[in-house]
Amino acid sequence: MEGFVFFEYLDRFPEALAHLSGMLGRGELIIAESIAEGLEAAPAALDGLFAGANLGKQLVRV
Repeated sequence: MEGFVFFEYLDRFPEALAHLSGMLGRGELIIAESIAEGLEAAPAALDGLFAGANLGKQLVRV
């Protein structure tokens, strides 16, 4: 198994950004995120990160 090292491809970042931006604009790329409402939900949201309960980014809206 080999990991992906972002910094090894910095020279291709403009190309990737243009491609991904186009996909996002056409609705071909969906950004997954879990949003917890309120500061009081932050501890449970953090626990959920370790339990794999979130989808994509875990955000807390305050």
